[in-house]
Amino acid sequence: MIELLHPLLFVISGAVGGFFRTYISHEAKLIWPMIDPKQKRMRFGFLLSIGIGAFIAYLVSVGLVTFLPFELPESIWTTMLVGFVVGLGSQTILEKIAGFKLKDPDALVIGGELFAPFEMNVPRKKLYDYIANNIPEVERILISDGDLAGVMKVIVVPKQDTDSDKVKMKVENTINHMKCPGIQVYVTLPKEVVINLKLTVEVMDGTDPEKTKTIHIPKIQDVVKRYIDSLPPGEAILKSKIITAIVSSSPLIRDVRGDRISSNIPFDHSRIPIGRFEVARCGTIDVKLIIRTIGDTGY
Repeated sequence: MIELLHPLLFVISGAVGGFFRTYISHEAKLIWPMIDPKQKRMRFGFLLSIGIGAFIAYLVSVGLVTFLPFELPESIWTTMLVGFVVGLGSQTILEKIAGFKLKDPDALVIGGELFAPFEMNVPRKKLYDYIANNIPEVERILISDGDLAGVMKVIVVPKQDTDSDKVKMKVENTINHMKCPGIQVYVTLPKEVVINLKLTVEVMDGTDPEKTKTIHIPKIQDVVKRYIDSLPPGEAILKSKIITAIVSSSPLIRDVRGDRISSNIPFDHSRIPIGRFEVARCGTIDVKLIIRTIGDTGY
């Protein structure tokens, strides 16, 4: 029984040291354990630091007995002091010696199956580099933390003329293969921004107005749609490009009134800005056709 006294005191002192570590690191404030049954979440609070302190103290006590070639004089006060110091520095010992980098163990939240106490995940730079070197279909990618611990959000921007869903699946498989177990990954494609336009176009043709409308309106809608839908993610829609696309669609196009081009998203200095991880998609195109005849110069 006496032989177990000193190891037991060592472990208890380590637990006390772990408690004081969390007390000091949070500026004399305790992070209490918490259970939220509605959100299905649990926080260990200072109990985890106590457990870590006791565990590290136990490992140190075993190490002292195993590796030292001589026996230390057994003193209750010395045992308690050394155990307390080991518990106080338990997190540093775990990070520097064992290689586990902890965030804040007291604030660690377990939600459902999401449990990521250690930052053992592959560094993001390594993920970026690996994807850049092995998935050439990716033009741009953003990796960020989710709202809960253990969640990773990824936005992947595929290159033009690639299958977006296949690229998304490749990235998802790659990250799932490289990530730490317990991390939940959500991979999404860029947000689609729908652009609805109203255009006023003058056409030099007057032999049959209804036929002219039937020919030119679908053609104008098609060239504008092809321009917008061909833009890569993050590229703005330019009013000058819309005008050029329409004018080049037929030699009979006389003018495209730039001041009469409007959109559901207002133009900002003749351009519609698109976010870095957004992509423009053409919606409805309402074309008002003004038909001019030879010799007609009025508006």
